[in-house]
Amino acid sequence: IRVSEAMARNLAQSPHASRKVRKSTKTNEIRTLPLNKNLLSLLLGVRPSQAKPDDLIFPGSRGGVLCWGTFRETWVTVLEGLGLEYRNPYQCRHTALSNIAQEHGLPAAAKIAGHKDLTMVSRHYVRFVGRIEDVLPDF
Repeated sequence: IRVSEAMARNLAQSPHASRKVRKSTKTNEIRTLPLNKNLLSLLLGVRPSQAKPDDLIFPGSRGGVLCWGTFRETWVTVLEGLGLEYRNPYQCRHTALSNIAQEHGLPAAAKIAGHKDLTMVSRHYVRFVGRIEDVLPDF
């Protein structure tokens, strides 16, 4: 997935505007996220036949930007269908980055998160969950 833009409120219109505009990413950089085969297959399976490179991956029901209310309803339905209690979608990012950091190290988590250094990842996404006795070498 190529991330080159973000959707943000149109603050030129109003500080409380609900209309979204495309803008550059927070870091003004383009980044690419890898997809595993299952996710790639799923996304290709729901891609419209006339899709263009600039189309949104998850558009709103009327073709515009997906609004939070509609997304939240769908999110709640999916979680209920999986038998999971409600969690904020951002918690999925936190869990994924924590797991990546534990399994593959801080640099991998920072790269996927789009952070330039390890500070944010080490501060917000990593915590030691094992037993300290298991970490120390046995010599």
